[in-house]
Amino acid sequence: MEKFKAFTLEVFEVMPIYAQIFVGAIIFAFAAASVYSRINLNFGAKTFSGIPREQLRTNVGHILVYTGIPVVLAIAFFTMVAIYYTSGK
Repeated sequence: MEKFKAFTLEVFEVMPIYAQIFVGAIIFAFAAASVYSRINLNFGAKTFSGIPREQLRTNVGHILVYTGIPVVLAIAFFTMVAIYYTSGK
């Protein structure tokens, strides 16, 4: 955990606040759209037009790559934000 905290402090020391907000908004929007695409198949068919509609909820590889990874990245990024702003820096 200490290595993650050190990495977080190092990254956020050089990243301006507007860049933090921009990156956070992009990651959150992509993760939210990806999760919503699995719930609402009409939206999902438009978002992931390269995959057949009937595979939106069953194609495990596609779900992991295009939904699992963005959600994990969003959680990690916002954990880093929380660590940075609660560390007193």
